[in-house]
Amino acid sequence: MVFVTPTTTEVLQWEGLHLFHFESSTCSKKVRTVLALKELSCTLHHVDLTTHENKTEYFLGINPRGLVPVLVHDGKVILESNDIVQYLDDAFGPDSPIPTRRLSDANTEQALSAEDALHMAMRTLTFSFRIPSALGRVPDDRLALYKDRGANIEGKGQNHGEQIAFWTAYNQNGGCSGDAIVQAYDAIRAAFDGLENELNGAQFLSTAADALSLTDVVWFPTVRRVFLCGYDLRRHPSLWAWHERMRAHPAIAPFVEPMGGLGNAFYVWQYLTGTTLEKFVEAHRRAQPFRLKV
Repeated sequence: MVFVTPTTTEVLQWEGLHLFHFESSTCSKKVRTVLALKELSCTLHHVDLTTHENKTEYFLGINPRGLVPVLVHDGKVILESNDIVQYLDDAFGPDSPIPTRRLSDANTEQALSAEDALHMAMRTLTFSFRIPSALGRVPDDRLALYKDRGANIEGKGQNHGEQIAFWTAYNQNGGCSGDAIVQAYDAIRAAFDGLENELNGAQFLSTAADALSLTDVVWFPTVRRVFLCGYDLRRHPSLWAWHERMRAHPAIAPFVEPMGGLGNAFYVWQYLTGTTLEKFVEAHRRAQPFRLKV
């Protein structure tokens, strides 16, 4: 579990639960879902990633890696979304001063590790098929500001060095390379094949298979985001049925990433020009020049 001692010291005096988050962040959605499931009171602090508010001196003084979400609990700062949801499940379990239903099960540890491993793959698809490269670019001055921050902080599925390398290449190349996109696609497809086998027609990913668990909560925003990037989720029938079931679940529905907005407009443009994720991967595998149609 990743804890830090902040240099933005005001948070050390904060009482109760505070969450730094971004509305559209898949990792932030996980944590907000767990807070809602456990009916925990929490003060939300929105960090606007579109204006690079996460790369300011104030926020880097809380999380030197410049990522959301960040949980502050009675002055203790916890990083990494999967660490945060585990922390909440442990700190507010059945025997805690504020008892709540435990969401972890026998699958949870393996599920968190597997989902963590896909962070960079999901980022590659997000900033290639959900967010136009012109909008995804990080200004050089902001990149320089946090380049040397957080290097010694554990990174889980997206360590600090990988982040810097990703954004440096993204800025220089005007987006992600075709090889990086196909590699990300293959990693995600392999992981989804595993989820398909695990579900095998069951209602949920939990060991009980009939109750929502932390495993389901952690995986849903990732599966949803990849689907919105244009991945054909219907090739995994059990996973698709689970996605639809989760999307309609009363506890999950308020946090489901919508299809509308800029991301949907970007997808429509890709569809009309024949440049969707599935078309891109197919063309790249054939080693044919892939040109965007104007």
